[in-house]
Amino acid sequence: MVDDILYAIDDLDTFVANKSHKNDILNALGSPSIKISDVDDIWIYLISIKQENVFEKDEINFQQIFRFQFDDSNFLVEFDSFDQSSFKE
Repeated sequence: MVDDILYAIDDLDTFVANKSHKNDILNALGSPSIKISDVDDIWIYLISIKQENVFEKDEINFQQIFRFQFDDSNFLVEFDSFDQSSFKE
């Protein structure tokens, strides 16, 4: 599973605003975790790998969020990436 995630992250460099289509992202990353279409057309991918502990707080080993925004023609307008250093407890 971790290899699949790292492989998908490598594909992120191929996504270019106004050139990459929704289908390109779908083929590379699969279905998004969240789709927002009421205001803007946004796809969000939530990736998290953690070690679950019984008597202690779970330990996050890897966490990443990808946010893709599309125009009316389904082309990528904006892409944001957040990793665990972007988050606060």
